[in-house]
Amino acid sequence: MSSLDQASADRRGFLTATGAAALAAGVWWAAPSKSYAATYAADSSLPRAGQEIRCASTARGVVLRTLAGSGTVDIDCAIRLRVEADPGDHSGRSWRLRVLEHRMQGDSARFGRITITEEADPRSLPPSTLRLADAKAPRYELRLVCPSLTVEVERALPGLLDRIGPRLLGLGSAPSTAGSVTLTTTEPLVLENDNLTSWELHRHTLASRQPVGLALTGMPGVTVATIEPFTVLAEHSEHS
Repeated sequence: MSSLDQASADRRGFLTATGAAALAAGVWWAAPSKSYAATYAADSSLPRAGQEIRCASTARGVVLRTLAGSGTVDIDCAIRLRVEADPGDHSGRSWRLRVLEHRMQGDSARFGRITITEEADPRSLPPSTLRLADAKAPRYELRLVCPSLTVEVERALPGLLDRIGPRLLGLGSAPSTAGSVTLTTTEPLVLENDNLTSWELHRHTLASRQPVGLALTGMPGVTVATIEPFTVLAEHSEHS
């Protein structure tokens, strides 16, 4: 074979290899969404189903507005969540967060000790979600939803009890001093942040954007107080 023939053969081989590489690249870019989702599912920076997240957080100066006056509450919270698959998501970018444990205690100069508890339904689909909104940044969207909370207030204002009426409280007469009262939320409390750079909740803030009403336990039609929008600081987290 002459040198000219050899150069021509080499050129044909190069073009063939280049075309094969281009074809392979085209197949990769045209991969179905299932493969795209699998790529994200294999990313170790994302939570996995069954993983637990523990977070301790604080909310300072939360305004509790009642029919007879307002006060502020400092709240400390500890929550334990489990990551679960989102049956409505087919992109591999969204998870459900099931509440396994949620403890909240508050202190107020006006209302005394406030204890907040949540009874999560283990049979229902968790309403809280974590979504990967932007894989390159990355950016996550987190919504922690508390469908129903029970709020025990150590010192209810006498004026509040007067306004409610002794009959509604089952009392013979309106008390002359402040007493305890148990309330329930009239709508879900939602804490959210659409610009998280990590799903691990370390040193992030979450905010409620709507007031949440409080009614007498067992009497949801009698709203007597409102929790004004507030911000929570997640101070520590760990996952397993």
